[in-house]
Amino acid sequence: LTSSRLIFSSAEKKKLFWPLNDLLEMHFRRYLLRDSALEIKLVSHHGSILLNFSAVKDRSRIFQKVADLRPPRLVNREPMNPE
Repeated sequence: LTSSRLIFSSAEKKKLFWPLNDLLEMHFRRYLLRDSALEIKLVSHHGSILLNFSAVKDRSRIFQKVADLRPPRLVNREPMNPE
């Protein structure tokens, strides 16, 4: 996470990144019956991206760090419970 980009490395060693200005929404989600995923909706992407974390605390920490940067288009800054 930088002041202008959200960057993730995948298991295949690929780097994925998105400008923080493109973030519209972030929501906590469940993945494989665990509260460990984060759904991200972007301006430049049709649909959404689901990122799974190995630990719930990592997901929460990333959510809070992104929200603290206050991306200009981010609608929700508070986590919602998984559906």
